[in-house]
Amino acid sequence: AAFGVGPGAVAVMFAATLATMLGLGVVTGPWSQHHGVRPLAVLAAVAVPAGLLALATAGPFPVAAAGFALGVGGGAGCLFVPLQTAVGTAFERHRGPALVVATAGAGLATVVAPPATVALVATLGLRGAAALLAVVAAVVLGACVPVVPGGRHAHGDAAAGLRGIGPALRDPAFRRFVLGDVGLCAAMFVPYVHLASFATMRGVDLATGAVLVTVAGAASLLARLATVPAVARWGAWTVGRAGAVAMTLSLGAWLIADGRVAGVAAFAVLFGCAHGAFVGVTG
Repeated sequence: AAFGVGPGAVAVMFAATLATMLGLGVVTGPWSQHHGVRPLAVLAAVAVPAGLLALATAGPFPVAAAGFALGVGGGAGCLFVPLQTAVGTAFERHRGPALVVATAGAGLATVVAPPATVALVATLGLRGAAALLAVVAAVVLGACVPVVPGGRHAHGDAAAGLRGIGPALRDPAFRRFVLGDVGLCAAMFVPYVHLASFATMRGVDLATGAVLVTVAGAASLLARLATVPAVARWGAWTVGRAGAVAMTLSLGAWLIADGRVAGVAAFAVLFGCAHGAFVGVTG
């Protein structure tokens, strides 16, 4: 509404942001193995606030959207895969639980950010909220810089699998896994982007719509933590496959809910649990 565009244009902006973040990991992950995560953390501490400031200050929506996608998506791409890799290589024992706890940070952010952002926008407007969040991002990411690995951190058997993407792509099982992951993106990202706006189109206020996203995030967070004992009992592949199937099927509950708050909340719980189970194993 602030830019006079529809939800489709905003969805394109979020899609570009996620594509930048996840695509950049192909480069930043291997790079961090040789040079450490700290230089990338410094870059992220600059890029993410810059992307938010672009949203706060740019005039036309295409300029604001491009700045947001490049800044926030690029900054996140400097951190997401490298930090996951750093955690994986830092733990010889209990590597799986450590990675699950690390990915749980994203679930926690999904619990906190939606209602907080709605409150900030209601108080400061979109541009004011984006400017304040830029300051918060700069402080938080800046505080992370001294504690992330500053040099080469791959070692042992963890480093053996990080010599390049070529050997992995030659593995038929890995190729099937990647193709399946591409298909699952339709189930994985669409609810987080569109659930709140869907609720408002059905007559629910935006704050309640944001709470529905928070419900999904909270369920995902709890499910990620629950994957640790589940994997120990049934194995990672079983838990991951169950999460993938359940996440896809849960979209049917969204259709059946048809805008009723209780029904959409039930969908958010089902989707969040399945999402957390899948991401807790594969993220």
